[in-house]
Amino acid sequence: MGLYDACQTSVELETQGQIFEYPDIGVRVACKRAGGHNKGYNKALARRSKDVQRAIDIGAVDLETMDAILLEVFVDEVIIAWATMRDGEWVNGIESRDGTILPFNRDNVIATLKALPVVFERIKEDAQRHANYLASLRQEQAKN
Repeated sequence: MGLYDACQTSVELETQGQIFEYPDIGVRVACKRAGGHNKGYNKALARRSKDVQRAIDIGAVDLETMDAILLEVFVDEVIIAWATMRDGEWVNGIESRDGTILPFNRDNVIATLKALPVVFERIKEDAQRHANYLASLRQEQAKN
């Protein structure tokens, strides 16, 4: 594998989304990349952290504040679809606490990720991982 195959990302995957499946928890999400060519993410993160930028600069911002900002930026600029596994099939929507399927929308995603921070951590890790958006991966997917 050469330098470009190992490092060059797909603008299409970064801006239009990549699917991540978590069969152990019955969730499938489509995410744009958190960074890279997803300029909306970069702009939203800068805009939302503007009020606490001074605290960030001096290392005084608390983790809870940064997590709240990052969660909202992810919901607005990264997560573009959500499906739940039901009876062996993916159903569009988000499972609620009582097991019903709620529509995919900003409020439902925020509520779910706040209630289940481990799910947010998994999505965040995949959406930030450079290797998940490689151009060579996109070429491989196109062949299949």
